[in-house]
Amino acid sequence: TKPYIPDVPGISDIPYFTNETIFSLTELPKHLIILGGGAIGIDLAQAFTRLGSKVSIIEENFVLHNQDEEFKASIWHLLKKEGVSIYEQSFPKKIAAIGGRISVHTNQHVITGTHLLIATGRIPLTTKLKLENAGVATQNGLIKTNQSLRTDNKRIYAIGDVATTKRHTNMASAHASVAIQNILLKVPTKISKLNDVSDFPARLVGKDKATAGWVRVSTIEVS
Repeated sequence: TKPYIPDVPGISDIPYFTNETIFSLTELPKHLIILGGGAIGIDLAQAFTRLGSKVSIIEENFVLHNQDEEFKASIWHLLKKEGVSIYEQSFPKKIAAIGGRISVHTNQHVITGTHLLIATGRIPLTTKLKLENAGVATQNGLIKTNQSLRTDNKRIYAIGDVATTKRHTNMASAHASVAIQNILLKVPTKISKLNDVSDFPARLVGKDKATAGWVRVSTIEVS
């Protein structure tokens, strides 16, 4: 997959970072503007605000909008408590660079900062693989699998970003574990619906509170 870059006027003229390039920074941003309030945006917002940057998140919907409402509210309040500015239901209409600073014009506000991070998701790069020649079906760019992560070709498994819309490291790691157990250990294993973002001391097990409930865990720091 590759980072999805939204078609916003002016964005091609602005130096921006993605989750693949943000770690090349050698100086701490004074004010990091993040487009996107999904898992990647939230993780990096929390990281940079704790390092000392001012951070603003711009999200067209609501932050973590596909998560459980109570879980989402807890993360939202945690970020606000740590000083992160959150602009929800804000649609970027124009991005411009003025005097060494970057301004994002939305339908509600103009947010000006020093650095811009694009965290609006990732898109799969499966078209050129010609998977149909191997009997592997795709849908909207995603490789179709069953819960064991096996494709229509029983000799091929697919994991990570090309097999799910929940594209973050935790999900990829969970996929890898399932695939290894099925392929190498021959232990029949299926992927579970586990969502886990940031280090907030609560984990959501199952689809939502109604189906699974909450499990509170202790945060253990190892020095």
